[in-house]
Amino acid sequence: MRTSNRLTIAILAVVSLAACETPPMTEDEKMSGSSATLEKSETMTGTGAEESEAMAKAPTEMRITTEEQFRELIVGKTLVMKYGHGMSHADGTLTGMYRLKGNRKGELTGNWAWEGEYYCRSGMLGEDELPWDCLVVIVKGKNVTFIRGEGTGQKTTHKIESE
Repeated sequence: MRTSNRLTIAILAVVSLAACETPPMTEDEKMSGSSATLEKSETMTGTGAEESEAMAKAPTEMRITTEEQFRELIVGKTLVMKYGHGMSHADGTLTGMYRLKGNRKGELTGNWAWEGEYYCRSGMLGEDELPWDCLVVIVKGKNVTFIRGEGTGQKTTHKIESE
């Protein structure tokens, strides 16, 4: 009978621990790089050192807020996604090739500039005009995400390839 009770208690403990998940980061925490979630996670699970080590190995998310950061991390590198690839060049131009609706190929041509904390661009994608838009840029590991409308619009994620 005692073995049965111990087994029941062990199962309940495992189930209880599994229910204690780390809460997802808010958009503000993601954008600011807040460490509040890490502190909550260590407190909740009680495995601080192991979790810290695992998180240190995971790619960190960083919002690019200066032209210098953008030039260092993105300019001159091919950005690849499922539907094509593009590049922001040091001279302020854009080039690339993307698959459009109906499996048509569309050449990307345009210009970019850095304004305040935003990557801004305009151009043509095939026959479609890309109006001037300023985007939030977030890098996480080998991925870069662009968020249109100064961070309020559509997100597009590319893999950063070498030069």
